[in-house]
Amino acid sequence: MKDLKEGNGMDIAIDSIALSSFVEKNLSISLIEPRIAEKYIIGALKEAGFAEVIQYDQFLLRSIEKDIQENNPGSKKMLSWCKAAFNYVQTRIPDSKLVQSEKNAPWRLLLEEEKDKEVCLLSPCTAMKNESTFRHVISSMELDELFKKLEINPEFSALSDYRSRIQIGKNHPGFSPVESIIQSNVTSLKLSKRLIDDIDKIKGDFLDLYPCLARCLTGGSNYPTANSTVIEGRCNWLESLWEV
Repeated sequence: MKDLKEGNGMDIAIDSIALSSFVEKNLSISLIEPRIAEKYIIGALKEAGFAEVIQYDQFLLRSIEKDIQENNPGSKKMLSWCKAAFNYVQTRIPDSKLVQSEKNAPWRLLLEEEKDKEVCLLSPCTAMKNESTFRHVISSMELDELFKKLEINPEFSALSDYRSRIQIGKNHPGFSPVESIIQSNVTSLKLSKRLIDDIDKIKGDFLDLYPCLARCLTGGSNYPTANSTVIEGRCNWLESLWEV
């Protein structure tokens, strides 16, 4: 709030998965068609004082595409898109078992494009809060608190769009990161104590590792839930948002 009041020209990037959790807890916004609800929230963020609002999903998909284009003969490579997974495997999995590199991470791709700007991130992942290259990383709950303290009601904000480098007329890539992983024949594994044994059994070249119950949909920076109906509701909201 202090940075916003001082007019430091900060941008904010929005991960749509965090947005789905925010919308779910805001009854009036949740009743609005997802693409319109998103425009209200972007307008509210600009009203709060952010200079530009950036769509983050494009960087998630670009990260996956870059990873699977790289050839790693004779070795398995971990996809770069999950910070929490990186934190987990760093001290647990030897490099000889799994190639690990954050060079294609979505947050790095974003910050490369925004290298002269102060950037905040709305994220579903608490692990991103340790990524010091961002000015701030905020959760869905913190976004709610920010709007309340600034007395901003997104439902009454002026509709606005993302600043996005995606093809004109499309704010979203049209499919989710999970769908992209499935299409690319990447093997997905939930992190567990048996992880090293599981890695040894896999024949493919690329691994998608994730720690959360329903991946990012239940990440720690979302409103907490283990309720399958709530998770399904978030998923349905996102599917509607991502439709082209």
